Amino acid sequence: MNNLINELRYSEYKERVKSLKYLSKPLFVEDKRRKKQIHVVYILNHVGVCGGTKVILEHANGLIDLGLKVTLLSHFPKPNWFVIKADYIQAPFQIELSKYIPICDVIIATYWEHIGSCVESGIAPVIYFEQGDFHLFEWETIEEEKRNIIYSQIQLPHEILAVSSQISQLIKVNFNRDSLVVHNALNEEIFYNSIKSGSEINMLVVGREETEFKGINDLKKVYNVLLEKGFNIKFSWVTQTTPQNPLGEVYINPTQEKLGELYREATIYVCGSYYESFPLPPLEAMASGTPVVTTRNLGINEYGIDEYNCLMAEPGDINSISEKIIRILSDKDLYDNLITNGLTTANKFNWSIILNELKNFYENIATKKTFSQDKLDDEWEFLFNVKDIVNKSDKDRLKFLLNNAKSDSILMPVQLEIIPDIPTCYWKELIVRKTPIGLCGPLKLPIIVKGEFQELDIKYKDIIYLYKDNRYSEALNKFINELRYYEVGTEEHSILIKWIALCLFELNQDNDLQELLEASIKKYPYYTDLYFIYGLLLFNNGFNDRALQILHQIEVVQDAFYHTDFIGNIKEISRNAYGII
Repeated sequence: MNNLINELRYSEYKERVKSLKYLSKPLFVEDKRRKKQIHVVYILNHVGVCGGTKVILEHANGLIDLGLKVTLLSHFPKPNWFVIKADYIQAPFQIELSKYIPICDVIIATYWEHIGSCVESGIAPVIYFEQGDFHLFEWETIEEEKRNIIYSQIQLPHEILAVSSQISQLIKVNFNRDSLVVHNALNEEIFYNSIKSGSEINMLVVGREETEFKGINDLKKVYNVLLEKGFNIKFSWVTQTTPQNPLGEVYINPTQEKLGELYREATIYVCGSYYESFPLPPLEAMASGTPVVTTRNLGINEYGIDEYNCLMAEPGDINSISEKIIRILSDKDLYDNLITNGLTTANKFNWSIILNELKNFYENIATKKTFSQDKLDDEWEFLFNVKDIVNKSDKDRLKFLLNNAKSDSILMPVQLEIIPDIPTCYWKELIVRKTPIGLCGPLKLPIIVKGEFQELDIKYKDIIYLYKDNRYSEALNKFINELRYYEVGTEEHSILIKWIALCLFELNQDNDLQELLEASIKKYPYYTDLYFIYGLLLFNNGFNDRALQILHQIEVVQDAFYHTDFIGNIKEISRNAYGII
């Protein structure tokens, strides 16, 4: 599944960058409308367990408590490791996130890859929230083509937020952009001090071993040094993924409540990072009354003070890190002072103060709107009735998306009722530019329009009509005959396989159907229509656990937008068809 997701994300990214060279920083005008409540949309690059994602989710929850409306938008399913109060939209991997941005007042791009497409949406001013990554810390080593892409993207947002003054300085040096510093903070209900019990010495580390800059392998070496020096110490490791080389007691994706417990139970917290922007774990450890040893990464300078609230060593210096740990374990006064000063430091990073500042900032941005020519009827010819758009809120979104489109042709899915309660969609050119500009190829907008089967010119229409008329045996034979003319791997071949599978399902030819689907899913891993049919087959035959695994895959990949013939809203359709509320 991870390989499939990576392939889908890369394909979507390649499509997205095609229009970047045509983008420019948008113009803004004052929005004189009086707003009762502003709406902020955060674009999430991923939702895995990490400090960066946690900060975004804290933003969302805190801003909602302050009266704002917040929507989170991601390609990934809604995370279950954090309580989320905001609305959540999951977009299919095949379509860029910006095509699903609802009408709002402020858009927050949380990774550089999404800035351009957010700006291109034209819906609202775009703020870039920079939390630090390789493009800041490894700027000089990035290949020129990618550097140019990153540089051009970071010139586009209306404003930039940075999690630390250290990051703000790097943004200025690398991209010549000013930025407002909005610090990370702590959830005081989760990270708090308590009296430590027990005599066991416990060294806590946080991070994935495959993320090299976290220095986890260095910390394993440090642990071995401590053992060699006679310290009876436990190695506790919090990680987002199952490590290939586990050591000590490993906690994979613990809940936030459990993470707070682990900090409070630890004798010492050790950070081995080579670079960070504003590392949360050392601050969380301080708030939990646990002394910290950390490497001198850039971000720790935002709150860490050597010999005051932590001890610092150079990244990769195994002996120095080991010596700092031994100092703390051997000097009770130093141990107690680091706890006291760490608590004082942690108390300065309070969400109530930071989120109020952020709220005021967003409200100021919301007084502006992107300048729009709003001459759609002059520029575009609509080949359908706008009243037929399935989701009425998409009508306003369509206006914004067209205002900044660089294509001459707009493709949209037309939804047909061929199979009862299962909408079948076909991509069709529904909007064309009256005077072509010839910049980009056809643009796919996932705005679904209702259509009539008789009116749509689709491939295999006559055979599909046989299926629609419940003449499954005739349809099956004709689909099989058509299949001979197409090579394996072509889109036509995959679509014919789908209709053959549907016929076999209706004819109760389960063995042939299972054999066909198991072979075809391997060939067409993006085509979730095949997963849907396979799930139905499994449920009908009592293999519920396996069917639920198939449903999970459908929920991750979602609608098969890469195909010209696909089931619309397949996530909800599948849950209903499988009898899952």
